[in-house]
Order: sequence, then C-alpha cells, then structure tokens
Amino acid sequence: MTGSKVATTSSDWPRVQTEWREAMQGASNPAGLTFIDETAGMATQSGAGTVVDVYVDDYHFVSQGARIAFGIMTGNAFMQAKVTFRDLQTDQVFGERAYNTKSSAWEGIFAPTTDRQTRAIVADVVKQINPR
Repeated sequence: MTGSKVATTSSDWPRVQTEWREAMQGASNPAGLTFIDETAGMATQSGAGTVVDVYVDDYHFVSQGARIAFGIMTGNAFMQAKVTFRDLQTDQVFGERAYNTKSSAWEGIFAPTTDRQTRAIVADVVKQINPR
C-alpha cells in the first residue's frame, strides 16, 4: 500500500493502512483466500496468487466515533484509490481499477465512515480475485 505525498504524510495514514489490512483479512478468509500483508514485513510467498497493489491518491479519514460525536462537522469521508492486480509468479499486471468513494456529512451519524468505505472497496477487490 502506497500513496501520494498528500495521502502518506497525513497524520491519519497509519489508521488508513490499518483499516485496509483489517478489511482485507476480514474479507479474504470467508472467500477462501489467504491474505498476506507484504508491507508488514511478511515473507514473500511462492506459488499461484494475486498481488494487490493499493495506491491512495487522496482521502479524508472520518472515524465512527468522530461521526457520532461531531456529526456534520466531521465533513465528508472520501477515498480516491487505484488498485492494481498482478500475478504473483510472473509479476504481470492483469487488471486495474479506480475507486472513488464519498459520503455526505448531511446524512448525519449514519453517513458512511472511512472504515465502511474501505470495507466496501475491499469487498469489491476480493470479488475481482474470487468472483464466486
């Protein structure tokens, strides 16, 4: 997982990375996939597999607690990201997909927060890998 300078220098960047890791882990297991986070220093695996490269161009992080406590004052949660799918063995790119999510703070405490947006994106990423 990488991103633009705007994204990676934000104080919330570690939280965004954690949200992605947790969402990928949570969505991979029920789909029968094994998730390995290469950015966390895990050993590179061999054999068949898909490498998912995530590039976050920009985002505004809004937590559930902030949304409940501050409502519309938290602003709109959004994420602009590009996901590239590569073959683990050949390193060949076989797909790319852009994701742009945005909530409306005017929905109040029920407006999607960053964690919900991330889970929705990750669910689609997993579906691209394992469409069953």
